[in-house]
Order: sequence, then structure tokens, then C-alpha cells
Amino acid sequence: MGTTIVSDEIRQRILTYFENQAQRHGLSAFTVDRMAKDLKISKRTIYQHFPTKDAIITTFMDSVKHRIDEHFGAMEKLDLPASMIMIKSLKGILDILTPFLNQGISDLKTLYPEIWQSLVAFRKGKFDQIFKLLRQAQTDGEINPNLNMNRLAYLLPQILDELFQPEVVFHPSHASRDMMEEVFLILFQGIFTGSTRDSFPQLLKQQAE
Repeated sequence: MGTTIVSDEIRQRILTYFENQAQRHGLSAFTVDRMAKDLKISKRTIYQHFPTKDAIITTFMDSVKHRIDEHFGAMEKLDLPASMIMIKSLKGILDILTPFLNQGISDLKTLYPEIWQSLVAFRKGKFDQIFKLLRQAQTDGEINPNLNMNRLAYLLPQILDELFQPEVVFHPSHASRDMMEEVFLILFQGIFTGSTRDSFPQLLKQQAE
């Protein structure tokens, strides 16, 4: 019993250390040697808990996915309009991922492509949940009835997928979270206001003609 408690404690220390390093310095600088030195434990102890460096990263990313799953589950239980649940769900994802919208996410795609692809697959699964909320919001009259939901079902995942690419969210001149919030503002609130916004669909039709 005592051994299990100690093992769980060390395992959590390793994951917490990795999280802090990923947030501060990205993944390219992460080494087991440095971890062992900073945590004052042997490399052998680390490898007893995680057989490879990739296993540490995979386990941590699994914990991030679990946090997102828990957040989505909690949002779905709220007695709120579908549009608000969708917005809160997206904000929750942003809150969870913001600490890693730095060099770390770029390193993940470049240095650990298999782990990155697992994250991409997970993200696509979330698109289905988001679109379900969008469809319900349109049924409830919360979304522009002129929107073609079949086209939106194709376009929105492409847009969100592109947003989470490292080369988009990691920019040296702008804070990643600020950039993401600005894009969400444009997507869901729009650029134009008042009469310009109201007349825009008709202007598009005139241009097409």
C-alpha cells in the first residue's frame, strides 16, 4: 500500500514538472537528465514510472484530453441555450490549452508527430459535439436561419482546425490567447454592426448576380 502511494506521488511530480517545463520552455528543451536533476530523483526512478520520454508526453496529453472531456460533460448538463453551451465549451477548451499555446505546441507537431496526430483526431471528435450544439441553436432560433448548415458542417471544422495549427496560434508579436479570442469574436459575433451587418447577405447575392 505504501509503495503505491509513493509511486503515485512520484508519477504526479514527474507530470507536473513536465507541464511546467512545457509551458515555460516548450518541448525541445525537455530532457530526462534535466528532470532527474531538478526533481532530485534518479533517471532509473523516472523510467520505472514512464518507460520512455514519449510516454511522459503521451500521458500528459491524455490528461489534457480528459480535462476537456470533463469540461464538455459538465457543460452539456447546464440548463442553458445551446448557443451558450457551445460558447462556454469553446472557452473552456481555450482556458485549458492557453498555457500550451506557445513554442510547446509547435514542438509537439514537429518533434512528436504521432502524439500530435492523436491530438488532431481527438480535436475532430470535439467538432461533432460543437456542430450538434450549432444545429440545435439554429433550430431554437439562436443562429442566423440563412446559414446553410451543411456548408457550415464542412467549413467550421476546417476553420477551427487551422486555428489550432502551431504556425497560427504561436506568433512572436501577439499573445496566443488574444489571437484566439479575436478569431472567436469574429466568427461568432462578426465584424460589422447594425445596418451593414443586416444588409451583407443581400450584398453578397447582388455580387453573385
